Amino acid sequence: MADQDEQYPGYNFASHVGYGTATHRQAIEQLGITPLHRVSFKPLQKYSSPKKSAIRDISINFTGKTTKTIGDEAEDVASQYLVANGHVLLERNWRTKFCEIDIVSQHESTVYFTEVKYRSSKDQGGGIAAITPKKLRQMKFAAELFALKHSLSDINLRLSVIEMSNQPPSVESYLKIE
Repeated sequence: MADQDEQYPGYNFASHVGYGTATHRQAIEQLGITPLHRVSFKPLQKYSSPKKSAIRDISINFTGKTTKTIGDEAEDVASQYLVANGHVLLERNWRTKFCEIDIVSQHESTVYFTEVKYRSSKDQGGGIAAITPKKLRQMKFAAELFALKHSLSDINLRLSVIEMSNQPPSVESYLKIE
């Protein structure tokens, strides 16, 4: 909480005891809430209006878009990138109850199963850092299931990742995995 105390001076987060003390409640009354405060907590709901919130002061770059909207935009840009590089799109957002594939495309004699990874910042690593061994197994399973359901044989299958960032989304890197 010491870091939050530096980021949001006046709230006395460094002395936080796990619940709102009188001093902390007084700071909220004077300064409004921060993104750290849970407005689902009933006593804080009355502070969630924009004029009573400190959020408006620190969210200068907030676009108002949902993560779904941003993800869809990133997949649109990724699809355009693949097409511009000679791919033919076969499917987008292919899903079963077991798995999903962001983009399925074909380039020459290879079918690519592309995972789109968008990150607004690299604080927790870029999009490629999110491709863990577990995620890689899931991607491989999804590709094999797609190939089975679509009777793909005598064709190369390859996993790939498009790493994206910024707003609007832009391609940072394209990695062919297998």
